[in-house]
Amino acid sequence: MFFKQCSYDQEWLRGNIASPFLGARLSHWLITAVALVAFAGSCLQALAAVTVTSQEIALKDQWVQRNLLSPINLPPFSFASGGESSTILLPLWNRVRTDTILDTNRTQHVLTWTNNGLEVKCIAVEYSNYPVVEWTVYLKNVGSSNSSILQDIKGLNSGFHRTNGPEFILNGNKGDFTTEDSYEPYRIALLPNTVKTCAPFYYSGKSSDGPDGWPYYNLQIPDGGVILAIGWPGQGAV
Repeated sequence: MFFKQCSYDQEWLRGNIASPFLGARLSHWLITAVALVAFAGSCLQALAAVTVTSQEIALKDQWVQRNLLSPINLPPFSFASGGESSTILLPLWNRVRTDTILDTNRTQHVLTWTNNGLEVKCIAVEYSNYPVVEWTVYLKNVGSSNSSILQDIKGLNSGFHRTNGPEFILNGNKGDFTTEDSYEPYRIALLPNTVKTCAPFYYSGKSSDGPDGWPYYNLQIPDGGVILAIGWPGQGAV
């Protein structure tokens, strides 16, 4: 994930969760999963809370509508195909959305883009009783010939904004690297131009390996925050 704060009138934070694949021709599904939890109020208040507030649900609803369901805005993931970014490609592709009520608390949104044999499918589950949305992105070659080279596959590519108030604070845990400080919590103030990169050791095959390998994060934002959880199917980078 690449964190950056800009010294503009509205400072902002941008996060990218990236696949380790440098490039691949697609003949099967490539999967990356992300869960996002939004909460309002201070971090300590959120941890101590027993009930979910209507403000937290409203924040989640706004985020889902803006980042997942809007046909105008870009989705919260990205990739490159044939050297072109999905931010350019997807608005030009055919888009189909289907919504299914799974139970009293969960609604599934399936967003599918297709073009020239490449299918991109985002399956998201939104919770009505908690400020949570989770999604998995699938890319599949449904044509009869090789796809273009796919690169920079990011299961999360989204921005988190603030105006005034305290700096963004990143809370997390170190990964497991068989030392006395394995799983030790950390707290980092993301000052302007701060870059924090997290990834397990590329050679280990264990998704939580190394001091920067643990894939769960608590990002504090003034008057709220976001919990980010990355799926563990393989090597990743944040």
